[in-house]
Amino acid sequence: MVEFDADFLSVLFHPNPAMPPVDRAKERVEHLIDTLSESGERILIPTPALSELLIALGRTAAAQAIDAIHGEAAFKISPFDERAAIELSLMSEVKPRGKKRKEQGGTWAKVKFDRQIVAIGKVNGVSKIYSMDNDIHNLAVREGLAAVGLQELPLPPPKTGELFPDREEK
Repeated sequence: MVEFDADFLSVLFHPNPAMPPVDRAKERVEHLIDTLSESGERILIPTPALSELLIALGRTAAAQAIDAIHGEAAFKISPFDERAAIELSLMSEVKPRGKKRKEQGGTWAKVKFDRQIVAIGKVNGVSKIYSMDNDIHNLAVREGLAAVGLQELPLPPPKTGELFPDREEK
């Protein structure tokens, strides 16, 4: 199982996601989902990331996104539950003379959200977190999980019949 954060979900569902531009971003994520689905891999969506997406979308688009997520067998929504709370407390344990934030940036609320996302992934046995957030990347790696950014995803193969897939049509 792998996990998507709000950035990856935004690429799929938001018309103008607020993130650094990546060439053919939506096609990359759709290709990743297709590849994962074909191999039987599930995609975990943690509820803190889902809430970030839904807030950004607004009511109508949020309802459409929920319908699309529920209509895709590859997706599994997972809450921040008791097991995740225990995992988060272990991840957040401060050693003597240690720092509470452990080099994480942003507001304290963002730090807690990021930790919830990683804790949910850990208790659900994800092997990899897909995210554009450097703080989530660093935390995932520190917790023994792989982290992959959008720019690292391969482009989908050219469609059959495309002689020059990278050439722009005139």
